[in-house]
Amino acid sequence: MKRGVPNFWLYALKGHDLLAAQITVQDEEALKHLTDIKWSRIQKGFILEFHFNTNPFFENPVLAKTYHMNDEDEFFLESSIGTKITWRPGKCLTQKPSTNKSFFGLFSPPEIPMNLKDTKNTVVVTNLKYEMENDCFLGSIIRDEIIPRAISWFTGEAGLEQKTQISAQRSNFLKNLSEDVKECVESLRSIQETYDAFKAKFDKDRASIQAEYCQSCQPLYVERYKIINDEAYEESIDHEA
Repeated sequence: MKRGVPNFWLYALKGHDLLAAQITVQDEEALKHLTDIKWSRIQKGFILEFHFNTNPFFENPVLAKTYHMNDEDEFFLESSIGTKITWRPGKCLTQKPSTNKSFFGLFSPPEIPMNLKDTKNTVVVTNLKYEMENDCFLGSIIRDEIIPRAISWFTGEAGLEQKTQISAQRSNFLKNLSEDVKECVESLRSIQETYDAFKAKFDKDRASIQAEYCQSCQPLYVERYKIINDEAYEESIDHEA
């Protein structure tokens, strides 16, 4: 008998209120075939990868979303590109007209016109910027919150920390899991604890390196200030006097 945690990523995503709001009932059936979510960094931005089992909705084994930022510090989204989904006949979940937004709309991001800066319609510009910011925000949630703490979102523990509405609905859900699945969940908790320890050490080391970097830069900043304000010259005059 095959073991594992059925619908793990579906419930991990639904554990976050903002992502749950993007998932329709129809989306849930497709997301039950989601086997993994990964991310990787590119020079200016990042890529999300959603891996799927063979399913009755689309042919793609992997759906990717690439976010291109304006610099390496990722302050602003310049553009985003999603995999073109090859839907099976009659199974498209993003087909219009539809009153509900589909999670799979994530892979059809807003198109940015080349002449956006020349567009004088402020409403159009404002709406497009909002769509871009929301698109990037959802991607960042998946990258920074869901992927590293997936088990906590699945169990609802992460939701409890953030006091989300969905976390309160998870207690009965977990109690009804089979013993085999509960055992798998406990194994996943152990992996989460190891990750958290790695993350804590990384943050500590990064803070230490950053402090050392700032301390090393201080003499350079002082010299820069003296040159800009001609204090080096004034000090030499005072010394000669």
